[in-house]
Amino acid sequence: MDPIHQVYDPTQTVVEETHLVMNNISALLNTAGMNWNHVVKATIFLKSMSDYTAVNEVYGQFVGDIPPAREAVQVVQLPRDCKVEISVIASI
Repeated sequence: MDPIHQVYDPTQTVVEETHLVMNNISALLNTAGMNWNHVVKATIFLKSMSDYTAVNEVYGQFVGDIPPAREAVQVVQLPRDCKVEISVIASI
């Protein structure tokens, strides 16, 4: 979702959507004075497990060489019918 306009674009590919989600998380981490090295756990919610490889490639571009613990699950539906949602826990 576009954080400024609070609008979801359902025409985005799962790769585009994942980039947006990861950029939004990065912005939140930066606001708190943290970065991806502070993330200790991530949960990836996917509308379709067939998107896992594409999402994982984008995810890997952000988390660095030592990624946090992670789990990925397929769900029946996400808010606004999004394709991917990612939740993280960060520690100072």
